[in-house]
Amino acid sequence: MAPRAYHGDKVAQAELKRVEGEIDRIAARLWGLSEEELREIQANSEELTGEFGGTQRIELC
Repeated sequence: MAPRAYHGDKVAQAELKRVEGEIDRIAARLWGLSEEELREIQANSEELTGEFGGTQRIELC
């Protein structure tokens, strides 16, 4: 829903991506996921949503 709400607003889209990435990193650490596991989850998510190559890869800190 959120990406559609920000359609056409590049600044809002960039901020949304940043926040989503931060949430991904925090959740991965909470669940004890490795970087490889997080990348695999992201790839599966892209496949399910049809957003191939449309999301940035998140690296754990």
